Amino acid sequence: MNECSVRFEKTAKEEAETGIKNANALNPGSIPKLSLEDEYTDNIYSYLREREKLAQNEMDGLNEQAEVADKFRNEMLEWMVNTQLVLKLNDEALFLAFNIVTRYLKVKKVTQYEFLLLCFASLTIASKYSKHHSPHLKSFIAATNNLLSKTEAVKMELVVLETFQFDISFPTVFDFLQRVSRYVEVNGTVFSLALYICESQAMDLAIAKHPPSLLAIAAFHLAGKSTNNLLIITDMSLAEIGYGRDQVERCAEEILSNMTFKKRRVSSIIKTKHKAIADLLQNENLFN
Repeated sequence: MNECSVRFEKTAKEEAETGIKNANALNPGSIPKLSLEDEYTDNIYSYLREREKLAQNEMDGLNEQAEVADKFRNEMLEWMVNTQLVLKLNDEALFLAFNIVTRYLKVKKVTQYEFLLLCFASLTIASKYSKHHSPHLKSFIAATNNLLSKTEAVKMELVVLETFQFDISFPTVFDFLQRVSRYVEVNGTVFSLALYICESQAMDLAIAKHPPSLLAIAAFHLAGKSTNNLLIITDMSLAEIGYGRDQVERCAEEILSNMTFKKRRVSSIIKTKHKAIADLLQNENLFN
């Protein structure tokens, strides 16, 4: 195990207790309320889909990230979620950070250390963009066990922002989970399980190739099926969302494959964060 892995693993263990204490406040097990009225739902959804298409048109270099091992991506996912809990960031910021990471990997090949810097910078940038709050940079650096310097952190932030010409406001999976929940029959349990599914797969490059909107509806499909709510997505709601049932089912099957057949490790900190559905997650046959 390399130095980056060792130091981040040590940090995760030291801060896990703090993160667990904050988990309930960030994940109450209910659907986030949107402030806009229902009459604007269709227009907002259409706008988000158009913005999403712009991001999907970017170069796709996800298959060329050979230097970043799957295990290290999982470690960084765990660090990002743990840091979210420790610093009390909201899910909007976390998923925006995931989105920045994915978009950057599409256009630039990175080394393992550059990937570490990328995850760090993505989370700090997202926290500033979020409507919640942005902790001081030194708090983020402390969360890396002081592995990074302030100079490295600020420099990487600038590199990321310049790469996207300072335009990071592309819709995320979390945005679409909130919006799609307006079209399908979703209760708090299904929403929380879908959020857990998307979060646990956030660093999987094969899954990241799909548009966030498709990942959101596929996660709802999988969550509904796993909780015996088979009628969660009607043909009418699919028409409103803009996907065919076969597209949704194929994406859901791919996610399911990652979560079961490939035995992808899901971080304990992610499971702890989603303690509102702890009883469901303890069921080993949940997604079978």
